[in-house]
Amino acid sequence: MGMETRRNRRYYYCKERQGTRVISTYLGTGATADLIAQCAAQRIADARHARAAWKREQQRITDQAALVLSVEADVRTLVHAVLLTNGFHQHKRQWRKRMEQDIVPCAAPAVPAAPQADDGWLALQAALNLKPTPTRKGGKVSKADVAAVEQQRVLAVRQVLLDYPHLWSRARHVISHAEKTLIARVTPQEGLPREFLETALKGIRRDLGYETAPPLEQLLIEQIAVAWLDWDLVQQMYTNNAVSSHT
Repeated sequence: MGMETRRNRRYYYCKERQGTRVISTYLGTGATADLIAQCAAQRIADARHARAAWKREQQRITDQAALVLSVEADVRTLVHAVLLTNGFHQHKRQWRKRMEQDIVPCAAPAVPAAPQADDGWLALQAALNLKPTPTRKGGKVSKADVAAVEQQRVLAVRQVLLDYPHLWSRARHVISHAEKTLIARVTPQEGLPREFLETALKGIRRDLGYETAPPLEQLLIEQIAVAWLDWDLVQQMYTNNAVSSHT
């Protein structure tokens, strides 16, 4: 679509491609052409604004998902470490207790976060990622190699948990930061008061027995609360978009 000037007069044409040809359709001239041009410009501006808003919403959802996934990864790492040091192993992605081992106590003191917590997290990930070194011909790994590295992994993870007790407070800090970040992103237009979300999160923790749960279960409950918050915000976001698109 566009305005064209012919013989000192302004005309508005709608252009449409049909195959290799461009067909021009006359729509009006003078004041009518100006009005049509204004309406067309407004439609283009509205479409551009809608695309920009949609991109912002998509970026917000992506950022929220990345935040929640980072919380899940941290909690999963700590759960893996604690179960491993307490005599459990994974069999077909299920955790099972080794019958020949006794449970090893693993303390989780609630101490303030310290700068070495990040170093401890890297050490914990390195310990969990220990791999067996092939000793057989052709670069194959024997059962003895697997058993040896399993024992080394347990000892290494146990030592990291003892050397870096701040890992627990670090995990709690990551979860708390994610929760506060998600709540801070709520806008008044979304119709979700922040006080309501905070009360709902407290209710989830209470219903799941947060106060009397062991430290590891408390982290899992916190992860559940953050996941619920993310789901609720995304649901509300799509609801608002659906309502606004029909008004």
